[in-house]
Amino acid sequence: MLKNNLPHRFIFSLMKLIFETFMILLIVVLLTKYVPYFSVAIIISEFIVVAIIISSDQNPEFKIPWLLLVILVPISGMMIYFIFGKRKLSKKYTKRMDEANEQFCNILKAKHYGSLLSLKYNH
Repeated sequence: MLKNNLPHRFIFSLMKLIFETFMILLIVVLLTKYVPYFSVAIIISEFIVVAIIISSDQNPEFKIPWLLLVILVPISGMMIYFIFGKRKLSKKYTKRMDEANEQFCNILKAKHYGSLLSLKYNH
């Protein structure tokens, strides 16, 4: 008997994700068809997102793929950008990371000098 390599929860989650994505796209298509100003709202929001991406201080190598995604797949691209595109860390988080980095450097320096002192006095 062969074992199933993928757990059932993973398959169920993947099917649910595909279904939800399909439903969101279907709702957007229906809204575009039956609500005349919805497509105008999508175009305006797309221009706003493109302006946000262009004015961001990211490296241009990161901007171009985001711009392509937002322009080629407007609604899904905007959602993906707002979920994953923002790379700014909060000031609190960067302060904590700087403190942790400083402590780690101090530990490394202490261990390095300690090992040098033990080598010096053991000979």
